[in-house]
Amino acid sequence: PHCLFCSQFTTTLPLHNTEVILLKGLSRTVLIDTCPHMMNGLTAYLVLAGVLSALSVPLYLFFPAGGAEHFGGVPTPTSDSWVTIVAPGDALCAVLSFAGALSSSPSIRLLVVRSVASYGFFHVLAFVAGNYLYVPLAGNSLNTMWISLAVALAAFLYWGVLNPPHDSAASNSGRSQDRLLTAIFCILSLGPGLSAPLYMLVPAGTAEFFGGISTPTVQFWVTVVGPGEVNCSLLAAVGALSSSAEMRRFLIRCVTFYAGFHFLTFLVGNYLYVPLPGNGASMLWVALALDLAVFVYWGVVNPPRSNSSCTVAKQPAQVSEPTKESITECQ
Repeated sequence: PHCLFCSQFTTTLPLHNTEVILLKGLSRTVLIDTCPHMMNGLTAYLVLAGVLSALSVPLYLFFPAGGAEHFGGVPTPTSDSWVTIVAPGDALCAVLSFAGALSSSPSIRLLVVRSVASYGFFHVLAFVAGNYLYVPLAGNSLNTMWISLAVALAAFLYWGVLNPPHDSAASNSGRSQDRLLTAIFCILSLGPGLSAPLYMLVPAGTAEFFGGISTPTVQFWVTVVGPGEVNCSLLAAVGALSSSAEMRRFLIRCVTFYAGFHFLTFLVGNYLYVPLPGNGASMLWVALALDLAVFVYWGVVNPPRSNSSCTVAKQPAQVSEPTKESITECQ
């Protein structure tokens, strides 16, 4: 059995000889995922993660000074700018969580729970690191962070490693040959992958590079931006390596959503809090336009599609033996 709580993970259903049923290579039985512990528990976890992440986004965006004060810091224009930039990471986590909760694809649910749980772990870890390095967290916030770390790690290990959602049949989707989309995935992985260690390891220099004045509170929030970049980088890398058109379609929408939102928060900070040095604002507008074009073209107008085609050979109306079944051939 795949479930730690019950011995019934799958149920076999015989096929009636008078029905034509399209199955991915299965001829005599249908495997139906029926374990309520794993699937319902995973869905509940994803919905909870989505709700908590979605609630934090408007707080980061519209009340950055209050957010800095809530976690024990002293707000400044620079800290307000960086608190706002934390929002896209939580927004991506919310989108992934709700998409995973609603998805019927085990591969997407597995990717989502690993991404959400790992983001939650490193997001909270950044707060804990900020507590010890820059600004002590107020009240019982530190204890709450340790509990959140344990929950995220447990979810990653249980649903992401020990009990991942399983496909009832092997997928035969063909590998997408769109090399340009693969190159874009690589760019969307490389950019955040290079910036994440700068946010987390050199927060003071990063804040000053973007025209701000470094303080302990600013360094705290620059560090918290890092996990969102890590999450985007890993998701884009999965998209570049994936052979599933469904997975690539899902991921290009997610990573371009994050990248566009990320660029937009920098522009908001430029106009509301700290002006970006040099041609920083112009470069961000160009990046935002390119990101929007990628989202619209590959995410909406021309999404990746499977190269496989399926044909069904229908069963004759009259059969003499109850064991005859329809034949499905997928090429």
